[in-house]
This record gives sequence, C-alpha cells and structure tokens, in this order.
Amino acid sequence: MPHSPSNTDIVVIGSGISGLSAALTAAEGGAKVMLFEKQRSFGGTSNFFEGTFAVESEMQREKYITYSRDDAFKAIMEYSHWRANPRLVRAIVNESAETISWLLRQGVEFSDMTINMPDEPRTYHVPKGTGAAVVKVVVDRAREMGVDLRLSAPVKKILKEGGRITGVIFEENNQEKAVNAAAVMIATGGYANNKDWIKKYTGFDLGVNLLPVGNIDKMGDGVRMAWEVGADEEGIDVLEMYRVGPMGPDYVMKGPAELISIQPDLWVTQQGERFCDEGITFYETSIGNANARFNEGYTYSLFDESIKQEIIEKGTVKSQGQDKPPGTRPVEFDEELKVALEKGSRDLFAGAFP
Repeated sequence: MPHSPSNTDIVVIGSGISGLSAALTAAEGGAKVMLFEKQRSFGGTSNFFEGTFAVESEMQREKYITYSRDDAFKAIMEYSHWRANPRLVRAIVNESAETISWLLRQGVEFSDMTINMPDEPRTYHVPKGTGAAVVKVVVDRAREMGVDLRLSAPVKKILKEGGRITGVIFEENNQEKAVNAAAVMIATGGYANNKDWIKKYTGFDLGVNLLPVGNIDKMGDGVRMAWEVGADEEGIDVLEMYRVGPMGPDYVMKGPAELISIQPDLWVTQQGERFCDEGITFYETSIGNANARFNEGYTYSLFDESIKQEIIEKGTVKSQGQDKPPGTRPVEFDEELKVALEKGSRDLFAGAFP
C-alpha cells in the first residue's frame, strides 16, 4: 500500500461524458472530487457521439413533440422482449429530459432533434460539434468547479474496509499512489478491446469476426474492479453490434465506399445467399443480429453500375451520421474504388459479367 494517501470526498473513474457529468454534479453539490482517466486525453468514445436520447425534454416541448416517457419505456422494453432491466430502463428514460436541461445549463448547444429511422419519434438530440464539443464544455465546467482532473492516471484497485469503500489505488508517473474517499463512481466503459473477455462472454473472436470500431484500450478495468469489491454481474454478455462498410486503410472513414455499401440493395453471405430483408439497414441492432449469424465476420453488399449511378444521381436513402443525411450523393465513389483496386483491396471488388 502506498504511504501517506491523499484525501477527497468522491473519486470518479473514467472521463467519458458519464464520468465527467458525475464529477461535475458532485462538485456542484459541494463535494471535493477527483477524477482519474487512464488515457492522455478526456472523453474516450464520448468524443464521437452525434446525438443523445431524451423524451419530454424542453426542446421537444418547444416543437410540440408529445412522445412520452411511458411511450419510450414500453417501446424499449418491447424492443428487448422484456429482457432489459426495467428499473434501469425506467431510470434512464425518466432522467433523460433533465439530462438535456442540465447540459444546456452547462453551456452545451444543440442544433436539432431528429431520428435516423423511418417514421419514428424525434428523440435524438444533436449537439453542435458532436460529442467532442460536449466533452470540452463539461471538462471546462468541472475545472471551474474545482474538480481535480488527472490524465494518464489509471486506477488499479478500489479499496474496501469492513464492507465500506474507502478509496482507490492509482498509478501516476510510474508510481502507485492512494487516495481516500467516501465514495467511488465507476464510469470506465466496457471491454471492447479485451480479446479474452470477448471470447469468454460472447463467443466471438476479436479481430476475426468482431471488430471494436472506435474503441481503444477498453479492457473492462472498471468492471473487474467492481466485481472485486462485490458488485453483481448483469448483462456482461450483451453487445451492441452493427454492420459497417469497408474499413481498411484504403478507404476514408465514412467515405463513399462505406456509404454505398450500407444502402439496402442486395446483401449476401460468402456463399452468395441473401440472408435478410435489407430494409433492416435503418435499424442498427437488427443489422448486427442478422450478421452475427455468420462466423466469418463479414457479408457482402452487391450492386451493379445502374444501382451505383442511381445512388450517385439521386442520393442515398439511409443516412451515415448527421453529416451525411438521406439524399447524400457519393460522387467520389469511382475514384475511391479505383485507388482501392490498384492497391489490391481485400474488401472492395469489381468485375464484369456477361
């Protein structure tokens, strides 16, 4: 045990929006707070989100959007076939409107309310500047409120004495240090980069038939530490999966090749067999579930010259994030295809048929 530990009221582990919001809220309530982040920058994958769910928000009321908390709760529970934890779902739904109000009070600006599925209620609140802008606002406010923010300082262990949480051990400048605290909040994310856990809990092989898009060094540290102090296990085998287009080094992320390949044209397996109604392309979880049936880790999108030209001339029917809404015309696809083929792409192919 490191000598002469420092003291604080609350320790927060992880600097995504969840951790930052917890730290700032505690500081607003008068607590002395320390936040630890193992990466060299704040936010993690929170930097990349383009919108957040809420119902009965003040923004929705201004637009006469009447979709209610009860409507959302029922829809989510039905969508999960009542396998989701109803108390957690109810808590998330009921707090969602106040979450938007709280972010607005901190200085976060929102540009729109939308949705990326046909004929669904507008529950997707879009911040200006994506998640990175939200992270910056909350980090700045946390600093103003005196939160002690520590980067490159991974927490190694949560301390417990006599059934009570008493603090944490963390690493900083290659030295282990301790801090005493009355409470510890864990907001570290999942285990998307932990090959052994992925295999153990989900049966997939990381990097073979499952790719951790956008995740870096997520090894389940917070989950492990929570278990070590007695937390229960629930939902550890649940993944959110979806289908992306070509992701190799020959392509631009969210570029023309990926944009065309996610459209509902013709999707087939390695054996050339159609495996789903491509209309599910608007529902990411359904796409992930359909593709998860195949252990190869990928399926194919087929389209000919006429389909390609129609998409280029008339635009897409499915969006690709907020910056590429339906109607986007991937006019640079031919150029990207040419470069990929010249480099011997293993993901993008072209051929002539009689």
